[in-house]
Amino acid sequence: MNIPLIRLLDRYIGAMVIVILKIIKPLVRIDNSSKNILCIQLWGIGETVLTLPAIKSIKKRFPSKRLSVLATFRNSIVYNNQPFVDEVYEIDIRPLSVLSFIFNNFRKYELVFDFEEYLNISSLIAFSVGVRTYGYDHGVRSMIYDNKINYNDKQHVVQTFLDLARIGQKKKDYINYDKLIELKYSWKDNAKTKNLVGKLIGICSGAAESGRSRIWPYYSQLVDKLMEYDPKFKVVFVGTQAEKKSIDTIIKKIKYDKTDRDKRIINLAGKLSLTELFAFIKKCDLFISNDTGPMHIAAAQGVKTIGLFGPNLPQRFGPYGKNRKGKLNIGIYKGSNCSPCINVHLGSIKECDDPICMKKISVEDVMENI
Repeated sequence: MNIPLIRLLDRYIGAMVIVILKIIKPLVRIDNSSKNILCIQLWGIGETVLTLPAIKSIKKRFPSKRLSVLATFRNSIVYNNQPFVDEVYEIDIRPLSVLSFIFNNFRKYELVFDFEEYLNISSLIAFSVGVRTYGYDHGVRSMIYDNKINYNDKQHVVQTFLDLARIGQKKKDYINYDKLIELKYSWKDNAKTKNLVGKLIGICSGAAESGRSRIWPYYSQLVDKLMEYDPKFKVVFVGTQAEKKSIDTIIKKIKYDKTDRDKRIINLAGKLSLTELFAFIKKCDLFISNDTGPMHIAAAQGVKTIGLFGPNLPQRFGPYGKNRKGKLNIGIYKGSNCSPCINVHLGSIKECDDPICMKKISVEDVMENI
């Protein structure tokens, strides 16, 4: 998938199509007697996890309607086997895949909730398959929604997703969530990590391809401190196959006794499927991560979670809510003159060669929170 090209097409071609549809909208709105709901989320794993409370609240609000979710192949697994999701559709964000879904589902849904904050393509899909559409009121994409709400970037995105799900609902009927929805997996997903027992600390030292400046540079020093702090700690790194080498480099820099290191420091990058990652993280006593998908997975699985932030704010995207011990998860942010520089809903995702905002977080800051 060529992500820069997709974003370019979405930004310019998508915007032109939206303007045209705005003009002809009164001519093409056809009502039907459908009792179906569609929720759209097409991008990152982390944000997908954060939509679950809102989607669950929609199902509780409309219990007699069939609720479907439209996702991509990369994030659809998050929705699998959730009892409040009746059906999951998968598409590729390419013209033929999108057009095929629209053609097969034209005006099929009574209500469509578009949880994408930026992509134009999601609003085009919502317009084509929905009778009544719900979305955020910023950008050209907002021109073709029937019901709009402000994207509040001063609060956690879980609450902003809930704001969308609550349009038209009375406040007395609001459902509040103090934690995320646990992610589902099968007993088979435990197989690869069944021998990992004891005090497990999971670490995600990487970041999404669109957010490399979110990477904290001091994981080697942190693991040295963890090894000294408790001889029962085992540190397990997780990540993609592409991140395996960078994690190997982190491990090589660790000064802790090499004779014992292989037993207590493990690199699972590229070795786990997404559902196997759900299962493994559930076993952890603590999870430490950059601002990326596995951090949100850990929070959803009830694990004590510490997120490290610089380009983005934990107030918006921190590890949400309470863990299984009933304590709030933690987001560490020191900031700098140029941060935050990420505003997802505005399509502002900047990269820099020297992310001083991440370097400001010291090993001592993290150890104090541990």
